[in-house]
Amino acid sequence: MLLAVFCGAAFAAPPARGSEVVQKFEGGVRYAVGSMNVVELRGTWRAMGRQYGALLAPELRHVYEAAIIGEVALKKPENMKLMRETADLYYANSPWRYRELIAGMAETSGLAADELKIVNCVEMVSGLSACAGLAAWGPCAAGPLVFGRNYDYFPVWFKKLAPDIAVAVFHPGDGSLSALTVGYAGEMYAVNGLNEKGLFVELNNGSPSGGSLHYANRTHVTQSLFALLFEAPDLRYADAFFHTTNSSSAFIIGVADAQSARAYEWPTFGVEEAPSVAPGLMVLTNHFANAAWGLAEPSDKKSWLSVSRKKNLTALAAKNRGRLNAKSMMAILDTPYEKGGATLADFTMYQLTVVPAKMQLWLKIPNLQDWTEIDAAALLSEPR
Repeated sequence: MLLAVFCGAAFAAPPARGSEVVQKFEGGVRYAVGSMNVVELRGTWRAMGRQYGALLAPELRHVYEAAIIGEVALKKPENMKLMRETADLYYANSPWRYRELIAGMAETSGLAADELKIVNCVEMVSGLSACAGLAAWGPCAAGPLVFGRNYDYFPVWFKKLAPDIAVAVFHPGDGSLSALTVGYAGEMYAVNGLNEKGLFVELNNGSPSGGSLHYANRTHVTQSLFALLFEAPDLRYADAFFHTTNSSSAFIIGVADAQSARAYEWPTFGVEEAPSVAPGLMVLTNHFANAAWGLAEPSDKKSWLSVSRKKNLTALAAKNRGRLNAKSMMAILDTPYEKGGATLADFTMYQLTVVPAKMQLWLKIPNLQDWTEIDAAALLSEPR
């Protein structure tokens, strides 16, 4: 077992009431927040990789053995070759920071670099994401902007990885912005993230409208969003990013700051901003809503219930118009699809509620941990 070494860095306040320090390693720290994992990292990208690898070694090993070996490779041995090819291509198209993180993790986690590259790509070879987002501000909110988000993923065996979900907080030593991500251990990319300037980003599959075309010679969107978190001081910069960067596949990206939210419909051949469903209300699932695409609305059968989930969220938001805050947002996300909500018992892997103006974040992992506040303000504060 790796020995933890604490180098005397000044850590933020504990990330939640009742949290405890589990381990410290070379300037990084791991907290337990109930059944949730929170790691705080700082320094060079290689140093943060070393800290991540040491602090989340059991979870990294579990993802590799339970998901990659126990599910994908065991049931379809030929998929191991596909996983290696996917991981190698992802690595080849990724920037230096990613390579340094993987190198650092390989030094301390007990997994080899090639194994870690596959862990990083476990979602890309195992199934499909669906997801849903709901943001309210102005006349629809009872205070500052609030953003709710379901992370839905197929297949159902991903529920086995619930204990491996981690909040990772990065304090880069190169002057980049500090940012946190929420996802499975080993994900050196962003499907959910919040940076120190209060910019929140979340990703939804857009293939029901944008098609299944994937450009293997482009940096993967998840890596591009990871980079965006460390670079974007505001929504204006994020808007320029989406109008500058080509997508590797079709996605719908929700982005918010303290004042407003936007949804970018982002296939491989352009980008359009989705219209709000009402003043101060944005709802996004998995199909495009901007009429500029000239696309018919897909059927529920071909879009993972995208249309009805969006209608359900819109109706629930309308019932709470003017009263939407963190508490009511969590209640909406707690409403199952069968009762007029959007949450799918088998496929909603985890849920987030975020108030960027107050740097507040709540995380729920169904059947493991109820809504729990993570003090993003404390975790992302870093003297410069």
